[in-house]
Amino acid sequence: MATNQEINTNANQDTYQTFDDCFDGEFNTVSLDSWHPLYLHPSDHPGQILVSIALNGDNFNEWKRSMSLALSAKNKLGLLTGKHKIPGISSPYFDHWQRCNDMIISWILNSINPEIRSSLVYVDLASDMWTDLNVCFTQSNGPRLFELKKELSELVQENPTISAYYTKFKKLYDGLMNVSNVPKCTCVGTYKAKLDIEQYEETMKVTQFLMGFSENFTNIRGQLLMMSSLPKLTHVLSLLQQDERQRNYSHINTPE
Repeated sequence: MATNQEINTNANQDTYQTFDDCFDGEFNTVSLDSWHPLYLHPSDHPGQILVSIALNGDNFNEWKRSMSLALSAKNKLGLLTGKHKIPGISSPYFDHWQRCNDMIISWILNSINPEIRSSLVYVDLASDMWTDLNVCFTQSNGPRLFELKKELSELVQENPTISAYYTKFKKLYDGLMNVSNVPKCTCVGTYKAKLDIEQYEETMKVTQFLMGFSENFTNIRGQLLMMSSLPKLTHVLSLLQQDERQRNYSHINTPE
């Protein structure tokens, strides 16, 4: 009579064997070079924290972006997105895949708050964990779009420095563009038409940025808006920071 362990082993073999039809050709070499998606660097370990921001439920888009970049840099993002399929259990690459799968799970769990982490510790596949997080925390675009537009319209530069105001503005504006799904121009047009569209988008961004400044910057804001063509946001930021430094210097050196 087969033992429970033998039954479980056979069941696992049947489960993983179904992935043979989806076997990825990239896994058909014996040696694992450093560019191979299943390669783990000696410095990789389960205790690593890949991103500085922990997922708390409200910051999913920012966390996902950071985690995607980190996993892409380690050549592991394809294991989550389905680009690289799971090899069969009889494949010589199965153990390599298992190690990578468990390593990615550890990395993800390390970057999640404890109250969320407890609901994911028993997920066996990193790709399933990635999908579950997307399903749970991806908000409907409508409410999020409304929330971001409202926050952006109410954002004002009061006591914080221009750099602090810029940081808040950039975060809100980039988030707005992300959920807005602004269509990209794919028509076969002239290079000038493409530049005109980019200039229009930059003008809208700069105008929104200038709207939140306090009355202390009325003069320089007026000078910028009087230009026939607004500079890019980075250039506008530089000009405003120069004006801010000059104001601070003048204030310090003004005799009482």
